[in-house]
Amino acid sequence: ISKENYFIQLVDNPGIGKLSKYEIELLQTICIENRNLDEWAMVEKTHEFPEWKINDPGESSKPISLTDVLTALGKQCELPHIEKMAAESRALNVLFGA
Repeated sequence: ISKENYFIQLVDNPGIGKLSKYEIELLQTICIENRNLDEWAMVEKTHEFPEWKINDPGESSKPISLTDVLTALGKQCELPHIEKMAAESRALNVLFGA
């Protein structure tokens, strides 16, 4: 994925090898539901998400924390597990120079 200002582009196919059947089907459903939205309609739609509303930066931008995303999804209890996995992944990247 490359990013230049607000333009994001997929530069290489990441494949689906690490995704479950459920995740693949969910992504396909989301794509179908939103395929006719232009960028500004998508902006308006995502600005209705609770995780965006509590982080509304006004005329600027700021990251939305993983905690806020998981809370909006009702999955905040999974945060410790996700943080542990991320820390293990970072440690392995350091160890193997990735």
